[in-house]
Amino acid sequence: LDSTQSHPSGIWHHAAIVYGDRMMRQYVDGSLQCSGTVMYLPIDRDPKISIGVRQDLRYWFKGAISSIKVTKRALLSSEFTLPK
Repeated sequence: LDSTQSHPSGIWHHAAIVYGDRMMRQYVDGSLQCSGTVMYLPIDRDPKISIGVRQDLRYWFKGAISSIKVTKRALLSSEFTLPK
């Protein structure tokens, strides 16, 4: 997520990352925070992902993760934006 944005601790946040057509978009609480062109190819057939920590096992997330969902297609923001 964009480290220049403030995400107050102690309250629940919804984060979503959408990848499609070589573009990655990052949303927090339904608002687009940053986006850009991905300069590398998608994960290979034997993927390894890290949730709550970088892949080099540094900088662990301090908090709780309620649920995670991975889909085979890029979702529209309306498919994961919570009602206000």
